[in-house]
Amino acid sequence: VFLPINITNAHWYLAVINTKLRKIQVLDSLGPQKKRDELRTTLIGLENYMEKILEDNRSKQHSWPNFNFTSSPWEVRDEVKSQMQTDGSSCGLFMLKYMECWTGMELSPNFTQEDIDGFRKKLPVLLVDSKHNLTPGGPKSSKTDSKGNGPNNPIASID
Repeated sequence: VFLPINITNAHWYLAVINTKLRKIQVLDSLGPQKKRDELRTTLIGLENYMEKILEDNRSKQHSWPNFNFTSSPWEVRDEVKSQMQTDGSSCGLFMLKYMECWTGMELSPNFTQEDIDGFRKKLPVLLVDSKHNLTPGGPKSSKTDSKGNGPNNPIASID
């Protein structure tokens, strides 16, 4: 389970709940950090949420060993051993790339700040061309809506 973590609107990193290994894996472009108070707060909130879901469903059937992420046997482990980010504005892009490349055990493929600089240029196109970003009746849609928007209409109205 990927958990994007934000520190006081200034830095993003990724925490991964690896249920098979019972580990919270931290991928931070700035490398290992001593304190992760925001991660602990997020995990406590997630524990409470999961317990509430189970309570409401009155079912204890699930495949997770337990939801007590802030206590043993869940180990919190920094997976990025040294600083990868060399600028002051790429942490969010690193976080997205971690989601794409994390296998559960390693980054595959590995990447650098230079790769992130290229990713910054590609991301807008990836988002615009995403199948999740299609406007019904828009230029890439095969259907025409009641306003006549469709594949031959280059401008789609958004209500």
